Amino acid sequence: MFGTISAQTIIGELFDVEHNALHETHIAHIARSNHLKTSWYSFVLPLCLGAAAAGRDPEAFSSIGIHLGKAYQAGDDLLGASTTGLSGKAASDVEAGRATLLTAQLARGLSVEEATANVLSAVRGELTIARKEIDAAPIPSDVRSGLRGVADDIEKMVVGLV
Repeated sequence: MFGTISAQTIIGELFDVEHNALHETHIAHIARSNHLKTSWYSFVLPLCLGAAAAGRDPEAFSSIGIHLGKAYQAGDDLLGASTTGLSGKAASDVEAGRATLLTAQLARGLSVEEATANVLSAVRGELTIARKEIDAAPIPSDVRSGLRGVADDIEKMVVGLV
């Protein structure tokens, strides 16, 4: 499991470097890179390792982790363009010309408001899927509650920006 997740993360990071070097603005490519570099390492791996350590089936947590990771990374893309100071890196992604879901949409000529709304919609869509999977998963109620709390925290992170 660790080898597969490590490989996914490395591939995602390589895609990210490539997108930034080539000023890639293809939204599907950026979303794939985000998914690989964030979902697997920051969400799927910890959830699956925790499940395995608790004697539970790690597979029940993979899809939940993927959707939480996608939502988190899209939210982080919004934070990277925020001028609110919440992230401590105000507008750094835009200024640095990083390839993010938000900057890719801005490159297509969308207004900041339209691009932000699209990324926020992506966050909420992933959180909706994650919450449905959390509710349907064969997991203890305290684990379910904790995972819903993670989803709620991701949503709060982005709602404060818009």
